[in-house]
Amino acid sequence: MSLINQVLKDLEQRREEPVSSAEGSIITMPRYTAAGGGNPFVVYVFGALLIILSLAIGFLVWDRLVEKNHSSAITGVDMPASIPAPVSTIVFRPPTAAPAALPPAVETMVTTETESISRPETVEKKRAQKIDPGKSTAAPVRAGLKKAAPVVASEDELLVEDGVKSGTIEKQRRPLTEKQLAEQAFHKGYAALRKGQVQTGERFFRKALSGSPEHIRSREMLAGIYIKAGRYVEAAQLLKQGVAVNPDHSMFRKLYARVLLEQEGLDQAVAVLERSLPQISQDLDYYALLAALYQRQGRHKNAVALYQNMLKQNAMVGIWWIGMGVSLEKMNQSEAARKAYEKARASGTLAAQMLQYTDNRLAALNEIGYPDE
Repeated sequence: MSLINQVLKDLEQRREEPVSSAEGSIITMPRYTAAGGGNPFVVYVFGALLIILSLAIGFLVWDRLVEKNHSSAITGVDMPASIPAPVSTIVFRPPTAAPAALPPAVETMVTTETESISRPETVEKKRAQKIDPGKSTAAPVRAGLKKAAPVVASEDELLVEDGVKSGTIEKQRRPLTEKQLAEQAFHKGYAALRKGQVQTGERFFRKALSGSPEHIRSREMLAGIYIKAGRYVEAAQLLKQGVAVNPDHSMFRKLYARVLLEQEGLDQAVAVLERSLPQISQDLDYYALLAALYQRQGRHKNAVALYQNMLKQNAMVGIWWIGMGVSLEKMNQSEAARKAYEKARASGTLAAQMLQYTDNRLAALNEIGYPDE
């Protein structure tokens, strides 16, 4: 074991002791130190030459691309995909007009302007090469563009041709008609009357009738003001004009008859009502008034005939049964009168005062068998 140990120690001493290269031994050193050997100047020179060569090749390629772009802009050859194509110009035309071809000068101008949008520097260079300094082509191009202007019509131009310019529509207020002015005055008068301003309302109603005499509501309201105030002469004159202007309006005849009754003109009132009779189904009150006036005149037969026709339209109006009973009593038809009073009581539509009157007449007819004079 000692011999082996001695040999190993000798080997380790030989490895650790450096031996000169003259004896043919290799100097022991780390591998990375041996690999880093050599002259670094040669590496630097080689790298610089490689960079210069790359720059030269890139410059040549760029110059080729620029020349190809120039030729595409001039001759219309397809351009590389990296350069955007010129944007097409959209020309708006009226919908009914057929598309018209642009003049050559205008087409040249549109093409030139489109190219200037996508490649301003390239086109400026090309213009400098193509245009002769002694000859200017701007004038004919602009002249051609002016001639083609009517073809490209904007929305404002179309509106001007129609006589209406966009944003400048003027509203002209038309004057109101006489009927419209009368209606306006009526509403003002009615509003004033609701507020208790009778004189103001009267003034507006008069104004409405001065411009439009056939305005029915204004005449009715004004007649109501006159009748309520006891101004029967003015009311009669107003309603007489109303009957002449609107002969088919039965309300004017009814109001006029009532005014005449206030002036002790019973016969005139009956004549006004009899002059133009409406259909009984359209105006039962008209016939009720006429029947009452017949009773005042003592024309009970006429009154009974009217009441019978009215009750055929509506048998539940107790006051009409009473009116017919009164006329029947005057005609000495006690049994028919008693039945009429009973119908009036059974209708259930009588006020307390009229109900009391009916009971009194029934009692009188049952006891003495004839009407109480």
